[in-house]
Amino acid sequence: MSTQPKQHSNPLDALSAIIVEMAQTIEVQQYRIADLSRRVFGKKSERRSGESQSEDAALQGHLFHAELIAEAERTAELKNVQGDIEVAPPKNPKRKGGGRRATYPDHLPTTKTRYELEGDAKHCKNCGGNLHRIGWDVSRELERLETAIIHTLMRAKYGCRCCGEGVTTAPGPDRLIEKGIMGPGFTANVAVERFGNHLPYNRLEKKYKAEGLSLSRSVLERTMAKLAEAFAPIAAQI
Repeated sequence: MSTQPKQHSNPLDALSAIIVEMAQTIEVQQYRIADLSRRVFGKKSERRSGESQSEDAALQGHLFHAELIAEAERTAELKNVQGDIEVAPPKNPKRKGGGRRATYPDHLPTTKTRYELEGDAKHCKNCGGNLHRIGWDVSRELERLETAIIHTLMRAKYGCRCCGEGVTTAPGPDRLIEKGIMGPGFTANVAVERFGNHLPYNRLEKKYKAEGLSLSRSVLERTMAKLAEAFAPIAAQI
C-alpha cells in the first residue's frame, strides 16, 4: 500500500526525510538479500526441493550467520534432529532518545532456528503411535556475530493422538548458561571486552546501551560469574 510523502516547506527538510527513508529501505533490503533463502539443515534427503548447492554455499559463506548454521548442523548430527534457520529484518529502525529499553529490542534483526525430530523418532514411547507436532518450546537469547541479533530457538513439541500421552520435545543445542539471555557468541564478546580489553562493566553497559541494548552491569557480572563456573573444570585441569 503506497502512502503520500509528507509535505515539507523547506527543501532541505524534504531531502533529509527522503534520505532517512531510503537508508531504512536499504538496511532492510540488505538483510533480505543476504538471507533471502531459508537454510535447511539435517539429512540431505530431507532438504526442500529447489535448494541448490550454490545457494547452500552462498549462505555458508555469509559470515553473518555462518556460526549459527555450523551450530545447527552440529546439533542435527549429534541429536538426530532436522530443521531450518530463517532471518527476519528489524521491525523498527533504531530509535533515539530516552525511555525504557527492551531486553530484545525491535531494531535488531531476528534469526529463528527450528529443531524438529527426524522421521524415525516421531513415535510415541508409550504406545508406539505416530507423534504429531502440537507446538513449539521457544527460548530467546541475544547473539553477537557481526552485530547483535536476537536468536530465537524453537524446538518442536509432539503429542500422540492415539493415547494422548508421550509428549516429546525435539532436542536443541546445549545452552552455555541455562535460561541466560546471552548466547555463546555474545557471552564470549563480553568476556573478551572485560578481561581481554580490560573494560569495566559500567563502560560495557554504556557501550551496549548505545546499541539499544538493555544490559545492566549486574547482568553482565552474573553472566561472567556463570561463565567462570562453566570453565572451572578446565581451569582445574590447567
